[in-house]
Amino acid sequence: MSQVNLIKMRRLILSLTLIVCAQIIYSQEGIHFGGGVAYNTDSLMRALGVQAKFSGSISEKFVLHGNGTYYFKKGTYYAIDGDLHYQFINFKDQFLINPFAGINLTRTTKTNTSLNLGIGFVVMRENFHYYIEPKFIVDDSQFIISMGIML
Repeated sequence: MSQVNLIKMRRLILSLTLIVCAQIIYSQEGIHFGGGVAYNTDSLMRALGVQAKFSGSISEKFVLHGNGTYYFKKGTYYAIDGDLHYQFINFKDQFLINPFAGINLTRTTKTNTSLNLGIGFVVMRENFHYYIEPKFIVDDSQFIISMGIML
């Protein structure tokens, strides 16, 4: 991909993200914050990290998730993800299965931007949402699993 196309793609993604975030803030419904841990299983970047996460409902079926992960390994600095989740299965508002796709930006010795695909499992309690999200980073062939709690 050429440098010009990459810049255009990043601007488009940033613009769409800002529009969606504005919609979420405007609606003030279904916004959650939290954190957890993530483990990158890639043989070169195998590392454990801490994660901050937010989610916001866009519609009845779509939820935007964003997270930042700081990895505890020399040479692997951080990863930022923006994902669009589709609420595929909702079992009595207590258990959700959400397939998702999004973009991943990983900063190591260089910056890599890639598509990610995954599935989210959410257990909902009165004040907390517990999540587990396995995901695959397409361009870098990385598998990451994250888990945590959101308020």
